[in-house]
Amino acid sequence: MAQNIEHKKSVLDDDASIYQKKEERDESKSVKQHWAEMDKAAKKQYFKDYMMKPLIVGALAVILIVYIVVSSVKNSSTTKFYFAVLNPYYMNNDAMQAHVDELSKEWKLEKREKAIYSTDLSLGDSASLSTFVTYLYAGTLNAVIGSKEKLEQYGSNFTDFKQELPKDILDQIPEEAFVELTYEFQDGSSDTPKLVTTCSAINLNYTVFADDINTDYFNKENDLILVIPIAGLNASDGVNYSYDFLMYALGIDTESHVK
Repeated sequence: MAQNIEHKKSVLDDDASIYQKKEERDESKSVKQHWAEMDKAAKKQYFKDYMMKPLIVGALAVILIVYIVVSSVKNSSTTKFYFAVLNPYYMNNDAMQAHVDELSKEWKLEKREKAIYSTDLSLGDSASLSTFVTYLYAGTLNAVIGSKEKLEQYGSNFTDFKQELPKDILDQIPEEAFVELTYEFQDGSSDTPKLVTTCSAINLNYTVFADDINTDYFNKENDLILVIPIAGLNASDGVNYSYDFLMYALGIDTESHVK
């Protein structure tokens, strides 16, 4: 049975150039020439079919890129002090964060400056150990709390407090607060014999952080220590923030080194 099919009404003529088959078009003409020959309705339809979607996608891409760049600039910050505890279970982390927040206020850090308290580093797995060593040599770390047993092998990278601290400060620190780290040190090529030397760190039990030790997890006496990496001390402004932190940790009231 024959059916009557009602054709969809179109604003374009049936022979409009946009409907022409490829072989019926003059391929020698450029797109610009074809566009010039189209009437207003054909141009409008061509724009909808071939140009609108790429323009919308392009505009959205530009908006996204601008948003990412602006957000990056807006949220960018400068780390002025990086303090790490090498196990998230060693300390009461809320209390430790409060200490760092207090120091941040004393240092009067600007909006885009920050002091970081981190428990993301550890010496327990290869990936985290690699990050710790990278931060250690790069000068990223300004102060570290960890176990004497695990930190001792990196002793050559830590500030020797007995050798580096001014006498007026040393005189305020009880002798029993110091912990000697013994480690092997090789000066020169691999053919040079290794030397056994020491470096003085601080026993955490003699700091203001003693009450923040998580005794449910860690209660080995004299085993948690505080060290300041040499590279972090020598980094830009590192000595000021690191020494301020050490004085704070030892409960020594002194004028801030940070200006």
